[in-house]
Amino acid sequence: MALTLDELKQLPPTIDLMTAARILGIGRTKAYELARVDDFPCRVVRIGGLTVSQRRICCE
Repeated sequence: MALTLDELKQLPPTIDLMTAARILGIGRTKAYELARVDDFPCRVVRIGGLTVSQRRICCE
């Protein structure tokens, strides 16, 4: 399900990979696959076991 504009505006500056994938319309498996090979459509950072992205980059 896509996020509304109001929901996008309420997101924190850093979002988890699944939220970024939801914004971009990418499924869970594909999102993790793209992040693993450094080909996710927006920049992701791995912090321990967590993969995050910046909201403003994914929403542009």
